[in-house]
Amino acid sequence: LILVDLRRRRPDASLLRSIGLLTQLEVLDVAGTSVNDDHVRMWSGLANVRYLYLSGTRITDAAITTISKMRDVTDLYLDDTAITDAGVKTMATMVQLRVLGLKSTNITDTALQYLPNRKRITRLFIDGTRVTDGGIVFLTEAEAIEFLGISDTAVTDSAVPVLTGFKRLKKMWIRGTNITKEGILALEQSVPECTVSQ
Repeated sequence: LILVDLRRRRPDASLLRSIGLLTQLEVLDVAGTSVNDDHVRMWSGLANVRYLYLSGTRITDAAITTISKMRDVTDLYLDDTAITDAGVKTMATMVQLRVLGLKSTNITDTALQYLPNRKRITRLFIDGTRVTDGGIVFLTEAEAIEFLGISDTAVTDSAVPVLTGFKRLKKMWIRGTNITKEGILALEQSVPECTVSQ
């Protein structure tokens, strides 16, 4: 496993540029750094990356054009970035994706309509976004989901019928939503193996 871990460090431009030369790289963690769209463009040759951590960077939807060509990525963390629905739509070619972090991004319900590989996603984190019940409806095909973060969204009990359909669910974070005690009870009864964290 070839790994580069620069999390929360201050890599200079030459170091970030040199990452693009590591064509066998499988894990790239630059979360919390000054990485931007221009840096990501220099990594277009990274065809073997499977785990990509870009949370808290300065990337926008423009970076997703390059990222979406990394077809082997299974785990992608974009939390706390400027990603929007348009960026998620660009991910359509990422058919190996299993884990997607979109916490505190600019996505709305529309992003979930374009969610790549939705039937095989196992972990989805959309906390702190503008997702509502209308977006949760697009997850009905997400049969493999095991971990779901929807905290600090406008989701209500109206989404519970969809959420109770996730029979593989192990943990769900709902703090700061409008799901009531009755909704939580329905979730716990329908998916008893799931821990609902408030």
